[in-house]
Amino acid sequence: MSVPIQNTVFSYVANGSTSNFAYECYVIEAGDLAVYLDDVKQAGGYTVTGVGNVSGGDVVFSTNPIALTVVRIERDVAIKRDTQYQILGDFRSPDVNNDYDRLWMVLQRVAYFMGLNPGQFSRVLMLGPGDVNGAGAYRSMQNRIQDLANPIAGQDAVNLQTLLQKIAEFSTDGTGQAVMQLLADTTSPTNGAARIGLNLPSPGSVGPNLHTRLRSEIYREEYTSWQAAVDAAVSLGLGYLHVRSATIGFPNPVDMKGLGIIGNQTELQNTTNLRNVGPLRGCTVRGYPTDVDFIHGHATGGVHQKIMLRESSTVLAVLIKRRGKGYVKCEHWYNSFTSNPTDTGGASQNYRACVTRFLSEVYVYKHAADFETAAAWGASANVLVSQSFPTGTVTARQVKYRSTSTLNAEIAWNVDATAVGQVGYVGVYCTGGSAASVELYVNGTLQKTFSAVLVGTQYLLPVRYEATRAGSNEVKLKKVSGGTLNAIGAEFATLENYAGKRTIDSIAYGDYDRDYVEGNGASDYAFFSVNQGKWFGSVHGGETERAAPYLMVDGDVTTIPAATDTFVTGQHMRLQQTTTMTTGADSMDVDSVYTYFEDGVQAFDCSMKGSAYVSTAYTAMSATNEDFDNVTLPRAMSIAEGKNILGRHNKVTQINRTAPLLPLNLTVMFTLFPMGGPSGANMGANGPYISGQAGAYNKLYYGPVLDCPTTLTELGFSTVRFYE
Repeated sequence: MSVPIQNTVFSYVANGSTSNFAYECYVIEAGDLAVYLDDVKQAGGYTVTGVGNVSGGDVVFSTNPIALTVVRIERDVAIKRDTQYQILGDFRSPDVNNDYDRLWMVLQRVAYFMGLNPGQFSRVLMLGPGDVNGAGAYRSMQNRIQDLANPIAGQDAVNLQTLLQKIAEFSTDGTGQAVMQLLADTTSPTNGAARIGLNLPSPGSVGPNLHTRLRSEIYREEYTSWQAAVDAAVSLGLGYLHVRSATIGFPNPVDMKGLGIIGNQTELQNTTNLRNVGPLRGCTVRGYPTDVDFIHGHATGGVHQKIMLRESSTVLAVLIKRRGKGYVKCEHWYNSFTSNPTDTGGASQNYRACVTRFLSEVYVYKHAADFETAAAWGASANVLVSQSFPTGTVTARQVKYRSTSTLNAEIAWNVDATAVGQVGYVGVYCTGGSAASVELYVNGTLQKTFSAVLVGTQYLLPVRYEATRAGSNEVKLKKVSGGTLNAIGAEFATLENYAGKRTIDSIAYGDYDRDYVEGNGASDYAFFSVNQGKWFGSVHGGETERAAPYLMVDGDVTTIPAATDTFVTGQHMRLQQTTTMTTGADSMDVDSVYTYFEDGVQAFDCSMKGSAYVSTAYTAMSATNEDFDNVTLPRAMSIAEGKNILGRHNKVTQINRTAPLLPLNLTVMFTLFPMGGPSGANMGANGPYISGQAGAYNKLYYGPVLDCPTTLTELGFSTVRFYE
């Protein structure tokens, strides 16, 4: 009989009432089975049925095993050969088969321990298949290694008994008292931290305790002066200096060398004498908390395709997926400037992000046909807003379509596919009088027949097709019966579902007329010249190009769309600009970049160099719509008319709860500058504020200088907006 591949080990947990336990493998004689109760091999007390049966049989105990006893049955064939074949003697097949079967049973037993059978793991310590002697490791498969002898040589394995013995030897002080108990003593002045040596880091110390040092903390009160404490912390590579006092003043200048301060609800006074100070924690300045500093991470969103659209000669719009339902349109206005008497005015040759609108939906498609039945199709028309976009849409860039009433009229588009089976959609505008039967062909083969008659409110119908070859495919519609066929175009998709790298020529979107950011105020940055008494930079005028702006899309330099209604698409867009802003003798060279990468995120990075004597310098401004009348971060508050001070924070979230749509959230994060020093950094509570202006905006302001005349020569900052 052949020896099949079988499981040869069987385990059970006895219940006290069962005497029969199955084994499901082939054995030649009863002695080929080894029976264990709780790992103790049994010499008898059972019988075996099914000997010689390839599917096995039962082990029958004369006395039922006690409940919860582990019963294990293994095929364990003795490694021997009893049959002796004689010269010219019998060579009977049963004897030969049994002899060979026992040989293979032994091999299967070895394979079981080596883990060579299908689905099994090794049951012996073995090097990994890629290991070599001296550079590998034995695998115990998460099992204990039992019965290890005590180690002798330096590289012997250590058992638990030896380890505990050595710990006991090393953890006494020579008198038998455990060192760990001495270190844990918090009452004796000679125990605890006093038993650990310490080298003081610098002169000027008046005895910092080891407990503080072990926690990588230095307290101002442990040193004779602020500068001694700062120098000690810097020498240890620490980032903060701690203070315990309720009030700390700075009557003289202190160079913090980049260190932050962690207080105990400490009021900091005379902060203009703090130089090069880092983030502040647990402190208040002028009554405002200081616990959020500097730009930090934000939850990562998706990265869908984006569109840069030339809306007019002076407006570049970037359409991006919003965080949540819908989209946003970020409008960059070129050569736009305000005309207040205190503005420099004149040229403002840069694209500034002046308006951000909330869009309901964005569609892309190829409208221009590559083939059509002559004289059958009318000129392009637009779908009415109420029939093309969701309820609540106020304005829109309409969907274009072309119509025919001619029987058997055809229209076709050539579209690209990267592979056979690639899915695309043809857009059709449906009405109650539309064609009842329309055929869709791909490369001359009919793929489906459908009705274009309006069902419910689905005015825009996407009809699915599949490419039948890589490269160019002809997608064709043919009117078969019924009323008018209104064809929008091929490659019809929402921007969220658009995969990019397709041939599209048209965009449509719905605008809810609920702006995030208005266009009635300067954005990003603005400076006020002391000598000229004028604002300059951004939309205040006085900014001219040093070099033409350039656009990068997905890492490649791309021509900025120039003609109205032209556009480019990509997942990652960067608009780089190089300008100079000037008023009188004040002049700063500006290098700035807008980046659109994640969904709902607009990032602005800027660096400036030159010389400008200014009394105010704003580096983070967002002219948020007046409907954003509440702040949820850094703390909940309603925005009142006038200046609303937020404290020293660099992350501000405003919310618009206006019905009927879900709330809109605008979060702005920005570079927070050190307090005090030559630049003054004299913002309200050294942080941002929101200016509430009824009928205009609730505008966020922040910068390094406010009402503190200062000469600026170099500046770098970032602002990131999250539209949710």
